[in-house]
Amino acid sequence: MATRGERRAALAVAVLAAVGCRGASETPDRPAPTTIRVAVVGGMIETGLWSAVAERYERLTGHKVELAASGPKPQVVAAFRRGGIDLITVHACDAMVNLVADGHLARRPPPARRA
Repeated sequence: MATRGERRAALAVAVLAAVGCRGASETPDRPAPTTIRVAVVGGMIETGLWSAVAERYERLTGHKVELAASGPKPQVVAAFRRGGIDLITVHACDAMVNLVADGHLARRPPPARRA
């Protein structure tokens, strides 16, 4: 059975394929707004970075971002493990590797690597 992440990835590919097949003169339809529940490490909250990212995402997509959990990394990871959260942001760490190994996240290549 496909995981939630795999189903979302398949849906995203299908939407992109459908949009790519439309004529250039057609106005693309925007999907119905949804709420994305997030767990964010405390430093991103304290610096204001997360609020700026969330506000921009909401403005550009029409989706709502709901902060479900924040705080120290162990607290954020524990909240994600309990379920009901769509997105987690923490520093790269063994906890993220363990979430993948335990089947909570789909394995994705890192967006950047340290030199």
